[in-house]
Amino acid sequence: MWKVHKNRLTSFLFWGFVYFSAFSLSTLITRFVLLRGETVTVPDLRGKSEQEAQEILSRLDVYLKKKGQTFSIDIPEGLIAEQSPAGGSTLKKNHFVMVTLSAGGQKVRIPDLRGVNINTAEMEVLEYDLSLQSTARISNDLPRESIIDQEPQAGKETLKNTGMRVLVSQGPKGATYIMPDLIGKNREGVTEVLEGWGFAMETFREIPYEGIASGTIVRQLPEAGYPLRRGQKIVLEVVK
Repeated sequence: MWKVHKNRLTSFLFWGFVYFSAFSLSTLITRFVLLRGETVTVPDLRGKSEQEAQEILSRLDVYLKKKGQTFSIDIPEGLIAEQSPAGGSTLKKNHFVMVTLSAGGQKVRIPDLRGVNINTAEMEVLEYDLSLQSTARISNDLPRESIIDQEPQAGKETLKNTGMRVLVSQGPKGATYIMPDLIGKNREGVTEVLEGWGFAMETFREIPYEGIASGTIVRQLPEAGYPLRRGQKIVLEVVK
């Protein structure tokens, strides 16, 4: 009798386990199928760490998949620079969001521009994806428009698209002249002489003035008596 009951109990437990397993498996399959049909809005993961992104996606039943690195000057190294699908798009649950991590900005080695003409340097730095951001000029023994110094210094590494600063020669320091009195003189004659001496002439404006011949200088900057150096600009106001 005991043996019969034991066999029945064993059979009951066995079939109970089978039914429970089948029910659990069915539940999991049903949940998986239902989830596969649901969609979620993909969050914008750019600028976030891989761990942060995984936590955000896990709450949406979406998975993260990394596919390498890319250079980026906007996103710090190690954070997510790109993603697919993009933030704001829809995605079915249990699918993947592909992300690419930032490798930081791409670096280049600074060329040596010292002694190079500024016009040549502007073309040369383009080959390195750099630019000349600012220039200052002083008198120097180097030829006019030659670069005296630079920042960053040659040989250093910097990010692409960095703007360089350069110090440019105005040429050797020239002699000092005294600004002559040009008031009442004709612009054409004065301009020809002063440009021949190396000064830059500019007409600020022309004004009507009754009784005075056209082209007559009525105002000048610098004023008469001021010291001048060769290459300095002289500005005139003349009669129209």
